[in-house]
Amino acid sequence: MCANIQRAFLEIGIKENDRKYLQFLWGQDNGTCLDLEGQPIRALKMKRVPFGVNCSPFILAATIRTHLKKYPHLEVTQKLNDLYVDDFLCSVETLPKAKEYYKDASQILKEAGMNLRKWVTSSPELER
Repeated sequence: MCANIQRAFLEIGIKENDRKYLQFLWGQDNGTCLDLEGQPIRALKMKRVPFGVNCSPFILAATIRTHLKKYPHLEVTQKLNDLYVDDFLCSVETLPKAKEYYKDASQILKEAGMNLRKWVTSSPELER
């Protein structure tokens, strides 16, 4: 079964005192000119983790792992540690185990402010 974390990067806020480390230069000319020489430049500080920045996958993984530390007793925790960026992929042998993983994974990420969605499975029983 697999699922995707909805808007994973945008769900992670950047603390105000850390925003100085994640900023972009933006030309006042509506950002259309790549030559910034001679035009006013603003430094835009990010409030959320942007998609496409090279550190974004690391920040997402670190955030999720921080939340997983609260649940070492749950079997699905190890599976969530193996996320591929924002995609959850795992196989299970029984229908009850699959239902348990679905419930636990959804709840853990919900508590982290994230929504697991677009669930796909090869089991017709789970599709319901």
